[in-house]
Order: sequence, then C-alpha cells, then structure tokens
Amino acid sequence: MKLLINSLLLTGLLCSCGTARKAAVVREPDTQAAAASSIQLLSGTWVLTYIQGTDKEFDQLYKGKKPSVNFDITEQKISGNTSCNSFSGSFKASGKNSLDLKGPMMMTKMFCEGGGEEAFMAALRKVTSYAGDGTTLDLIAGDIGILQFRRK
Repeated sequence: MKLLINSLLLTGLLCSCGTARKAAVVREPDTQAAAASSIQLLSGTWVLTYIQGTDKEFDQLYKGKKPSVNFDITEQKISGNTSCNSFSGSFKASGKNSLDLKGPMMMTKMFCEGGGEEAFMAALRKVTSYAGDGTTLDLIAGDIGILQFRRK
C-alpha cells in the first residue's frame, strides 16, 4: 500500500514538472514573428503631416499637395512624391523597427519652389527607425521623431 501511494505521488510530481516545462516553452517570444509584424506596420501609402527641423511652417512648405511615401514590404521598395517630384528606391528594415533609407533614390526633375522637397528628402536620408500604431507612422532619426505621416 505504501509503495502504491509513493508511486502515485511520484507520478503526479513528474507529470506536474512536465506541464510546467511545456507552459514555459509556450510563453517564449517568437522574435521573427514580432519583427515580421513590426515591418507590416510600414506597408501602404502614408501622407506627411509633420516635418521637424525646418525654418518654415508646414503649410508654407507644402501649400498644395503634401509629400507621401508608399512602402512595398514584400519587395522592400519605397516610392512616393515630394509634393513636386516623384521618387523611388529601396529600403532595409530589420531588428527592432530599424529602417535604412540611405540608398540611392531615382527622382523626376521638375523645378520646385519653396524648399519643401529638399527638406523632405534630407529628412528621409536621416531616418534610422520607425514607430506607429497603424494610423500614424513616425520616422525617427536617433531618438527624435523627424517625420510623421497618416495612413492614406
């Protein structure tokens, strides 16, 4: 009888240890899945609502059409409009919201007044990361938000 009780207690103890181990494995974060869902945030077309570091007001820089960007995350391509000229190129997104837009960009060459195009393209080249909530997208240089967009 004593042997039966000890066997049951030992079996129960071993089963509970196995269950605890399984629960710990389930809770481990999937960093690849988290990175993939983070990159999904970039996908789509975004319209500029704020630019940091210019001496002119936003509405003075962009009197008519506002700059926009479109991220194709499958091809890692970026395209858009500076409010005057169209541009396209590639981007690299990795890790914890890291974003590199420093690669070469093709751009049309129409004459543009006001300095908005230069300010926008200079800011894009400074971007190191991004953050957002699906409705807004912030492009960040270091730890400073320099461009903010809303989803189109």
